[in-house]
Amino acid sequence: MKISIAFAQTGQVFLDTAPLIFWVEANPSYAQVMEIIFEMIESGQLRAVTSPISLSESLIYPFNQGNQIAIKAFTD
Repeated sequence: MKISIAFAQTGQVFLDTAPLIFWVEANPSYAQVMEIIFEMIESGQLRAVTSPISLSESLIYPFNQGNQIAIKAFTD
């Protein structure tokens, strides 16, 4: 089953820390799948939910590195 069909059937996805980091950092290993998911979210075909814990976990490395660009990418 294609990922777009599977997600279309559920209508909702929980984005944990790893997928958020893959998307923001444009990780090439996951780019194709993440592109499909975020296109579906942006078009309204898929509702995404996450947690404050995922956001805080995603910010640990950028804060430790003082990477303001990455911090902004996660918080905007």
